[in-house]
Amino acid sequence: MFLAEALAARKDALTEIDGLRDRIVAAATHYEDDKDVGGENATDLLARLETLLATVEDLNLRINQTNNRFSLNFEGRTFTLVAAIALRDRLLLEQRVRKAVVEGLSSALGHGRHSYERRTKDEIRRVASLRPAEMQAAANAVAARIRLLDLAMQHVNWSTTLAE
Repeated sequence: MFLAEALAARKDALTEIDGLRDRIVAAATHYEDDKDVGGENATDLLARLETLLATVEDLNLRINQTNNRFSLNFEGRTFTLVAAIALRDRLLLEQRVRKAVVEGLSSALGHGRHSYERRTKDEIRRVASLRPAEMQAAANAVAARIRLLDLAMQHVNWSTTLAE
């Protein structure tokens, strides 16, 4: 099994676990006079939950072992997959903050460098200490780095066999 397949299998198992939660609650309760409970069997659903939990635990262990063992090259540096994931998380956070700054500047100032929405000539206008266009360019550059890192990670995910 490739690492990418294990990641997909883990996601599927976690999705099924989320769905089981409500189904178990519904199957575990009924009205006291109801002779024919019908529906799903709570015990069977709990057994399925145990199987899925064991699967997720096993996949997590094997994925983490694989991520610690294999590496990739990105921007002239070599990263373990764990380090690459940490870098991607950092870049995603940076991009989110930079986009929020651009949106905040645009909202506070309108589309230009300063707002021309003075009501009177005595009113003090708001000006930006950061240039929205430069902040947008920086956010776009971070997004490009994220895409390239994701591609490098996907290449490793589809070419690396999962640890046993």
